[in-house]
Amino acid sequence: MGSGVFVIVLMVLTSGSLALQWISPDLSSGTLVYACVGQDVSLPWKYQTEAAEHVIDVEWRFRGQDQTETIIATSVGNQFFPQPTIIQHVTFLSDAGIRLASVTSQDGGQYTVNVNVNLHGSVITHSQNATVSVTEPPVLSHHKLHVHLLPGVTNDNRTGQWHAQLSCGIFTNIGNPPANVVVTTPLNETVASTSFENGNFMVLLPNPVLSGRYACQLVEGPSTSCLEAGSTPLYKDYTQVNGFKVQLDVTAATLATLRSELKAERDALFNCNQRVAELTGLSASTTDRPQVEIHRPVDCTDVQRYSNVSGVHTLYIGNTSFPVYCDQDTDGGGWTVFQRRQDGSVNFTRLYHEFETGFGDPHGEFWLGLKNIHQLTSQAEYDLRVDMEDFEHNSTYALYNNFSIADGTDKYRLHLGSLVTGPSANSGHMSYNDGFQFSALGNDNSGYNCVATRRGTGWWFGNCTWVNPNGLYLHGYEALASGDTESKIIWNSFRGHHYSLKRIEMKVRRHIR
Repeated sequence: MGSGVFVIVLMVLTSGSLALQWISPDLSSGTLVYACVGQDVSLPWKYQTEAAEHVIDVEWRFRGQDQTETIIATSVGNQFFPQPTIIQHVTFLSDAGIRLASVTSQDGGQYTVNVNVNLHGSVITHSQNATVSVTEPPVLSHHKLHVHLLPGVTNDNRTGQWHAQLSCGIFTNIGNPPANVVVTTPLNETVASTSFENGNFMVLLPNPVLSGRYACQLVEGPSTSCLEAGSTPLYKDYTQVNGFKVQLDVTAATLATLRSELKAERDALFNCNQRVAELTGLSASTTDRPQVEIHRPVDCTDVQRYSNVSGVHTLYIGNTSFPVYCDQDTDGGGWTVFQRRQDGSVNFTRLYHEFETGFGDPHGEFWLGLKNIHQLTSQAEYDLRVDMEDFEHNSTYALYNNFSIADGTDKYRLHLGSLVTGPSANSGHMSYNDGFQFSALGNDNSGYNCVATRRGTGWWFGNCTWVNPNGLYLHGYEALASGDTESKIIWNSFRGHHYSLKRIEMKVRRHIR
């Protein structure tokens, strides 16, 4: 929103005697504040001391994305000494406060101030720190958003259905943290983007496609807050869609797919019958035919009865069926995988109903769907295992018993038992999510506006949680530099809430007694 001074609310870490008191009037523990590129940032640390205390010196330190900590300035006897390389960039305010001038993305990181005092002959250090996140606004070609309907239809690999697709762009810079768009239909329903290609966000329109005006606009977030005042209308555009014509294209593509699938099934059935006749030596008219065993497993423990190979299988629960990935290698096998993140290939910023039905590919990144997870875990008592790995090839896991979720009438409320085995320090935090309802875009049930603060990710948020397997896919401490310190893939006790994990996989197995 232009230039100015940005005042940061700080997170407090104090050691030693409590004689020295921090008295910064705007100070509030644990708050992260974004600053825009080019703005000045003030860290207004103030303190007061007891009469017996004598301030020896004050020291300021900075820890950036590479986790290297450096001294940026010191103060002795009211004389301020910044490092020579940043003498024009850091200035002294008062007490222990400093100001950063015209910040860039390189200034994002953790700032710590240490006040060393002499109290009755003992040196005591009092510290505070703050995390500064520098954001950069998105940039559009010709400084205006443009949305249009792409010709033809596109197949959704997740569902196999055909859809019309809108293109919304063109972005020459997506911003930092990355911006996103949302499309509003003629019924005022919102549709999230599915991919980003060549500077454009792609949005699959839900079927049946309605005729009317569709709007595409930027989703409000940290980076959009840095746009110039009054520029909002430039980041919204409209297009007219002929629903009847689009639906004809969708129907034609669907029929062509069905014809191709039907032919393939007929060919497979013919070949199967031929092979059976060859193996049995019986003619097609023989009534004494061998019985073929039909497998209808309800989970991957059932699948183990006829296959010990990890891969995708179809489960049959009640009147429904759906594909799942069975892990037959980990801890004796029999694990039904319902979530996997490993390369960022699938967008997990989804609407609530998408988390209900599921998305992605069971061979890669995917979410099985809340409806399917409920049906699966309602059959018996299930254990939950969460495997995770960082970008330095360190791995761990957490194992719980009595895992299940409620149905849609109770917003798929999470029920989680106690820790069974595995490193407890890496497992305790998910216990905080027990008893909470599921939240996602369009249906935030957290009570703390967690979906917005976690950039549209879906989860059983409990006070916005320290565990977020469905968060944004970032690389390690890239999250700290981007400002997404709370919305990435985190398991706080494993690598902390500033580190985004490389891989995480959630799976259940029928409890073994």
